[in-house]
Amino acid sequence: MPPRSVKQIQYLAATGEYPCYLVRFTNYTSSLIKQLSKQYKYDHIPRQEGQTTEDAKFVRAGMVDYLLFDLTGSAKGS
Repeated sequence: MPPRSVKQIQYLAATGEYPCYLVRFTNYTSSLIKQLSKQYKYDHIPRQEGQTTEDAKFVRAGMVDYLLFDLTGSAKGS
């Protein structure tokens, strides 16, 4: 199971084995994202709309927004 708290993420980051943390941007994760964004730099990976043909056949799956946190650098503001 992936880490769900800032404390768990900080612990794993300190091991040096986890250079980044990918988190889905949802209402459920918004509190975690706020906390992480105060400490780590991140990149926004924007959502992608799915695609179908005119006759509703599947072409490409969509994707929600994600944030990719850089756990390798020093905390923001340091």
